[in-house]
Amino acid sequence: MEILGKIGFDWHVALANLVNFLIIFFVLKKFAFGPIGNMIRERREKIEKGISDAQVAEKNLSVANMQKEDIIREARVNADKIVAGSTADGKEIVKNAKAEAENEKSNILASARAEAEKAKQGGEEEVRREAAKLVTEGVKKMVESYVAEGKGDEIISAMLKKA
Repeated sequence: MEILGKIGFDWHVALANLVNFLIIFFVLKKFAFGPIGNMIRERREKIEKGISDAQVAEKNLSVANMQKEDIIREARVNADKIVAGSTADGKEIVKNAKAEAENEKSNILASARAEAEKAKQGGEEEVRREAAKLVTEGVKKMVESYVAEGKGDEIISAMLKKA
């Protein structure tokens, strides 16, 4: 021990330092290491929970993206069906419009023909009336000329014989 004393080692100071160290260690263990350890443990748990939540969220996002793609695909299929149906409906409408136009054309032509026939008959009737009027006037003038010549009695008796 003497050798230790020569190099400046004092066992009383070393013992006091050891006691001080143990007291500080137990105080720190009780008041600092425990709460600090608990905080570290809680933070570790929060981080692990955050990581697991992130993994779950990533899986959910992946599932949601797949569902989104399915919905988009289904919407495109439905849109194609709607377009095809609209095209078919449009063709049907055009077909019906053409048929209606054809029917209307036929009705207009029939009406025009009927009016033309009516006008023709009216024209013929007018021609007949005019012809009868002209013939009547011509006969009247002839009869007047015969009457003026004194042949009226002969014409009247000839007409009575035929009647």
